[in-house]
Amino acid sequence: MAKRIRKLWIAILLVLMTAAFAYANYSTPPEALPPPPEQHDSTTPPVKPKLVSTPDIQPENLRIVTETEKAKVVEIIKGDERIKKMLGNAKWKLLHISSYISTDGKVRAVIGLDSPTWVETEVYIKKFDEMALAKLWTESINVKVNLTSGKVASIYPNLGRGEGDVFTDEKVEAGRKAALQYAANFGKVNNSYLNAVYYIPNHYPEGIAFFRVFAEGKEFMVAVDLSSMEVVEEFTGEVKEIQHG
Repeated sequence: MAKRIRKLWIAILLVLMTAAFAYANYSTPPEALPPPPEQHDSTTPPVKPKLVSTPDIQPENLRIVTETEKAKVVEIIKGDERIKKMLGNAKWKLLHISSYISTDGKVRAVIGLDSPTWVETEVYIKKFDEMALAKLWTESINVKVNLTSGKVASIYPNLGRGEGDVFTDEKVEAGRKAALQYAANFGKVNNSYLNAVYYIPNHYPEGIAFFRVFAEGKEFMVAVDLSSMEVVEEFTGEVKEIQHG
């Protein structure tokens, strides 16, 4: 009997991602905000509140981003050759710019694409602490801009939901068979798409592929190690849409 598949939010399911995401839903990166003032009596001087930590930025290195700097961030992103090459003719718009900037001039931003786009680029995988070649459908991209150097410091495409296959090879097709066999345990399989593949040298050198598989009216994300052709349970589960309100 097949194991009962776990029902996971797509944002939790794909823990390879370094930022919170859920297909078309965008979660604004957390900002550093001062805590509420501490209570004190007349004999005790008030304690000056400190900024709380945010990922990759120390509290003492924060200051407010000016409107001029925000405009510069957009200008730098528009002129970045790596982003131009990666996105081609795909259109995008700014979704978010962090309210804070570090003293070394770095600001975080997120751009959103008008439609799902297949991209190929190198990314840093925090979970495995190494660089990887990523090929995936994306709908939004995390960008870190260095205003001091006037360059994009890093980019990270968030996993999106595409329709159809753009890339394939013998390894991917063998992995698809493994994904379909796995999903068949839960009903008749109707269709499947390759959603992403990451080539992570010290963990998945042949690649780890993520397939969208549709069976019995349900959608599954099935991860397959393209070296062993085994399903990676840690990243596999039924996709459940996030409901708001």
